[in-house]
Amino acid sequence: MRLLNYLFVAICFSCNQKSNSSISTTNKYNNGDTLISSNVSQESVIKEIKLPFDSKQLNYSKRDKNGYYIYDKSFIKNKNRFSRAVGKYKSNENVEIVIVELKPNGDEHIDPIVKLYSYFKNQITDSLTIYENVQWEGTKKKEFEINQNKIIKITEKSVGVDFDESGKEIEISSNSSDIYEVTSKGLFVANKWKGKYYFETTNRDDLKTSFDITIESLNNITVKYVGDGSAVEIYKNLKAEELSVNKIKIVFNEKYEEMGEIYLQKYKDSYEISGKVIYFINPGNDTYEIEKVKL
Repeated sequence: MRLLNYLFVAICFSCNQKSNSSISTTNKYNNGDTLISSNVSQESVIKEIKLPFDSKQLNYSKRDKNGYYIYDKSFIKNKNRFSRAVGKYKSNENVEIVIVELKPNGDEHIDPIVKLYSYFKNQITDSLTIYENVQWEGTKKKEFEINQNKIIKITEKSVGVDFDESGKEIEISSNSSDIYEVTSKGLFVANKWKGKYYFETTNRDDLKTSFDITIESLNNITVKYVGDGSAVEIYKNLKAEELSVNKIKIVFNEKYEEMGEIYLQKYKDSYEISGKVIYFINPGNDTYEIEKVKL
């Protein structure tokens, strides 16, 4: 697909979307969605991006006296927005991801807004905002990293002001990060389970049972299991089954039947581990809290 066609469809797709969220409304691409013929001479092929790729590779050093990025003719006007394609990469055999810079309509953004658009069967299936730099009664900066495994990490830092009970102005700040994966049909899905989990306890005979769990994705899990003080057992390339929004099931050893299954459940900011193998450590205790350390 050519550059202008990508940008035209992407702009149409984003016109009705919020810039700070992932969406999944399909917008069908068709050959009639092209720009006026006077722009045809600007048409070019979008370059392939070599991964890893991150925010540091974007160059917004060209600024005016007020600190705003200066947009040049490489940004093409499509309807009411100016945009420029940074590049593209294949997420899988059927999905292509295009990185697009958008000129904001308001004054709060001092840099372009950067979004990912996913194409599946010549349709945009989803988009995700991965970079913003806002300075307006405070600051907010969203940055990104796409690693060689095509996992997308987005971090956000914001600083603002508030007032305490006495009316004194105080600074408030927040930091957050999210991990996203792209599905086989081009949807951006938050991987809230990614991380390292550790649980350890002893039974009435003082024999240790532990689980050391590393989740890269729900299709790539490693479990190190020690049962009743025995030697460590290592299971790799496991998959998890999503039982609900906040609960997954991991079968680490089918031969153990129900004793080879564990469940992880999220409660706000904490996690619990359960299963028959957990129950029989100390009968009567169905669940235990498990510590999570983000990778």
